[in-house]
Amino acid sequence: MHVEESLNVNSDLVKARKAARRMWTDVEVYSRWLQTDLQKKAREGRTSKDILQWLGDEAIKIVIEFMRRKNGILDHSLRKFIAANSMYRISQTILLHCNTQENWPNDEGIFEFISSMIADMLSACFTNLPRVIAMKCHDDAIEKREESIRTTTRVLGKSKKILKILKKRQVPNLDFESMAYVDKWHALPKSHIHNCCSPSKRIQLPASLSSNQSLVVTIM
Repeated sequence: MHVEESLNVNSDLVKARKAARRMWTDVEVYSRWLQTDLQKKAREGRTSKDILQWLGDEAIKIVIEFMRRKNGILDHSLRKFIAANSMYRISQTILLHCNTQENWPNDEGIFEFISSMIADMLSACFTNLPRVIAMKCHDDAIEKREESIRTTTRVLGKSKKILKILKKRQVPNLDFESMAYVDKWHALPKSHIHNCCSPSKRIQLPASLSSNQSLVVTIM
């Protein structure tokens, strides 16, 4: 069950999810990003800053090339564009963060920042769980309701710990509709987020994310 599929049917988001799944398989199984051997790049002795800069440079080349010949695009070209555009935004966000530090962080510091950024986004995404569970329990089609409730029961069982954590924490004052979209989180004053969340748990979203992107996550 995918939470994003319950909340969003936007064609652009569907394409982005497909591209992400394809790219993730290449990275996880083959250690490749758009046909580039990432392990080989790491073994070349480059610093983390060099690698981030290289990823951003390679990504923007793909984006520019795609925009030049977008009239005759193919599915695989679109996937490359989506992956490259995302990589460029991510690499620039990390570089911007590191460049604002008094000293450039070591590899452990960069890994900690990336892990924290991912955890913060996941925390925001998981606020959609109660809404999706409720939606699945109220399927209008009678013939689908039984299977829907069965699926929801499994999701609820797997999500109990997450829901308990959410219940203990005070989240920003957003309605269910708004929680699914990153621009609504961006619109919140920073002071409001800080008041709702402790420093170790507060949700900090990277500014590079597009304002119309949906903030949802795959559960199963």
